[in-house]
Amino acid sequence: MLKKSIELDSTYAPAYAQLGDRTHRLAQFGLHDPEETKKSENFFLKALSLNKENIYALAGLANIYTETARIEKAVELTRQILAINPGNAEAHFTLGYIYRYAGMNDESVQEMEKAIAIDPKNPGFRSIIVTYKYAGEFEKSFESAKLFKQSDYTLGYQGEFLFRMGKEDQAVEYFIHCISTNPDGLQALWVGCMKAYIEGDTEVGLEAARRFELVKVVDAEAWYHFAGNYGLLGDRDGCVRALQRAVDGGFFNYPFMLKDSFLDSMREDEEFLTVLQEARAGSFSSLFALIPFGQERRSSLSVYLLLWF
Repeated sequence: MLKKSIELDSTYAPAYAQLGDRTHRLAQFGLHDPEETKKSENFFLKALSLNKENIYALAGLANIYTETARIEKAVELTRQILAINPGNAEAHFTLGYIYRYAGMNDESVQEMEKAIAIDPKNPGFRSIIVTYKYAGEFEKSFESAKLFKQSDYTLGYQGEFLFRMGKEDQAVEYFIHCISTNPDGLQALWVGCMKAYIEGDTEVGLEAARRFELVKVVDAEAWYHFAGNYGLLGDRDGCVRALQRAVDGGFFNYPFMLKDSFLDSMREDEEFLTVLQEARAGSFSSLFALIPFGQERRSSLSVYLLLWF
């Protein structure tokens, strides 16, 4: 339908922006070849060539840059959105997303909460439930998922949060529900690993993780989730491999990586520690790209730098 819209009017910027968003999501979750991400980027750029103030295109392009280790470009686009409309919900949410990849978890929560306060019915903002996790607020993560339409996405994360809180029997119930909702989805593979770990069936869990690797997923954060699964299941090589993919893709949430219990089996592995230092360096460099967002954030940055000294 979007392609038909463009056939009818090739100068209509919103159609290109929406097409960029759909193409990006399909590639992000392994439903398209990774090369489709480049197409989605081009669709967003086309929209901006027609209307440089199309906020949806700016936000979508910033998300792609965040997920592909181009945080400086993502920050610049977010600054453009805030210059157009300082109270724009998409801008605050996008900034929160960038903070999350950079490892500034409290700042990420703050920006995403601002976005939801402005636009509480936006289903795209459900990603805040993951941000609460990185901030260590598992109970809040679980409860915030109830604000959004139930899906394999919300059920899977709720199961993870229950698992992290030590409520394994309840977690398995959510995992089963998640898998039954979309048995062929990536979420089913992800939660299948955790379910197998709880049930003591390591080989089943590892098989699910290996199947994930066969899907050409672009999203760096998804690779981090599976690094955690490999860590849980005791697969040293798989954990290092997946974590390297996450860091290479621009996911630098070093503070959470330091305390993630799923990775505890790897804490003395030299190759793992090398990749962790790469995440540390990426997170550190990202901080400086984020400095322009005001004195309040610079103060929090100075505190955050204590992680490195």
